[in-house]
Amino acid sequence: MNGLQLLKDYPKAAIVVKQWYLDRMLENINDEKIPEDFKEMVRQQGLDDDRVGVFIDSSHRTLFDVFDNHKIY
Repeated sequence: MNGLQLLKDYPKAAIVVKQWYLDRMLENINDEKIPEDFKEMVRQQGLDDDRVGVFIDSSHRTLFDVFDNHKIY
C-alpha cells in the first residue's frame, strides 16, 4: 500500500496526517528570509492528497511522529 492509497482508504486519519504535515511545513517556512507573499501562497495552497502521499512514500518513518503526537502506540 502506498501513501496515497492509505489516505484514500482512511479518510478520517488522512485529515489528521495532512494537518500534521501542513503544521510542520508552516513551522519550517517561518523564517525571515522567506518572503511573506510566498508564505501566504503556501498557506492558501495547503497540501493535497497526492503531495502528502509522496511525503509518506519517501519517509514512512514520519508517520510514527504523527502517531506519537496523537499518543497512538
